[in-house]
Amino acid sequence: FWLYPEPGDYPIELRVSSGDIGDAVTLTATITARYGLTAQTTSGRLNAKTTAGKASTFGVKVTNSGTAILDKVTMSASTPAVVSGETWDVAFDPANIENLAPGDEVKVQVSVTPPANTVPGDYMVTLNYEGDPALSSSPPSLAVRVSVATRTTWGLVGALVLVVVVAG
Repeated sequence: FWLYPEPGDYPIELRVSSGDIGDAVTLTATITARYGLTAQTTSGRLNAKTTAGKASTFGVKVTNSGTAILDKVTMSASTPAVVSGETWDVAFDPANIENLAPGDEVKVQVSVTPPANTVPGDYMVTLNYEGDPALSSSPPSLAVRVSVATRTTWGLVGALVLVVVVAG
């Protein structure tokens, strides 16, 4: 693993000589910090399955890909539209990451819960990551497809109706 020098100014003395003639010049190399962050699911998959009103939990690995410590990493989510006044719930554990050193990674558990009255189907939830200090390039985001199924109670009711119709 390449160890990055600390940000700052580093003097470099350059000497040249030929016979009795010589000279020296001091140059300054300025090293600046690069703040970077990557995020990926621990399974490598960008989809999750759940039932309306029930949580689906998966892991995300957050890595400092920069050259300096990130004092704080915050996470948020963009969710589908509000359904009948109910919103999607997305929770991160831990909620924030403190003092993430270059090359270090933290595993975060993400729990996505659609509203109880969500229509079955596929929905997109985007997980967003920000760093402090501000990242040197675009902050990462993960678009996760969440497949919401109906509750099994409705499946049982449908099966019961089918049995009643066939039997009688």
